[in-house]
Amino acid sequence: MKIMEVAEANKTSGWIWLCVNGKEKLLRIVWTNNEDNPLMYGILTAQYMPIMAIDMWEHAWMLEHKLDKMHYVEETLLTNISWDRVSKIYESIAASKF
Repeated sequence: MKIMEVAEANKTSGWIWLCVNGKEKLLRIVWTNNEDNPLMYGILTAQYMPIMAIDMWEHAWMLEHKLDKMHYVEETLLTNISWDRVSKIYESIAASKF
């Protein structure tokens, strides 16, 4: 599932996470409600590590984007995330033995 699809499918407050599996070097997109994160309560197994998050609480997007949550997500993906940095974190975790 893609980040935009996850954002559109979830109507509650929470977070979108991009996580990596160190062994297989697989990426996974995860939604968590409220203040939860992928390492809590067995949402993901310990083999996945979060490498990027998007705040999906209303305070993050509603004032500037009104009711257009998807525009906020798109703008965040295009302008607010350092994909070079995310790539370096991915490569670091993928190269580790975690």
